[in-house]
Amino acid sequence: MIFFMKNILIHGLGQNSCSWTCVKKILNTKGMDVLCPDLFEITKNFSKEYPEKVNSVILIGVPYKVPKLLFQLQCSIFCIMPKSVFVKMGVEKKDFVTLVHSMKDLKISEKIGEIKCKTLVLCGAKDNINMKSAKLFKKNIKNSRLEFVESSSHEVNKDNPETLAVLIYKFWKNNKEKKYG
Repeated sequence: MIFFMKNILIHGLGQNSCSWTCVKKILNTKGMDVLCPDLFEITKNFSKEYPEKVNSVILIGVPYKVPKLLFQLQCSIFCIMPKSVFVKMGVEKKDFVTLVHSMKDLKISEKIGEIKCKTLVLCGAKDNINMKSAKLFKKNIKNSRLEFVESSSHEVNKDNPETLAVLIYKFWKNNKEKKYG
């Protein structure tokens, strides 16, 4: 049996799958088939659970260590926000608050060195919050490369979709379809 690599873009908190529309459109014009699933429907870290099926990973604006206090503060703020804010993101308020609350205990950096596939770590050139994390990912993932997206802060897919699409395209193109048997 042969399986072919899928190109998947997953949005961050505060966004939804439509946040990738501009980047996806650019990648589609270059012949890249891209899926943009909803974060709130994903329950497992695929690259850790099925490393043999992952050809490459791109990390964008991911915290190396989850700031527990910040997540607790955000969770409190989300609890008082109106439901309409969450409807715009395509998620129920209760589900969003539960997800954020559960994330405060994530240990992203734990076993990060076990990722063996090619990894592109991207960070907005103006993303001062995640700059240190991006460098730590680069240092601790053996087969990784770090690049900065110019004219971007934390939401690179919104700040500079054109440059981001080019970086993603080049990375994916250099990591051609991997076949599994």
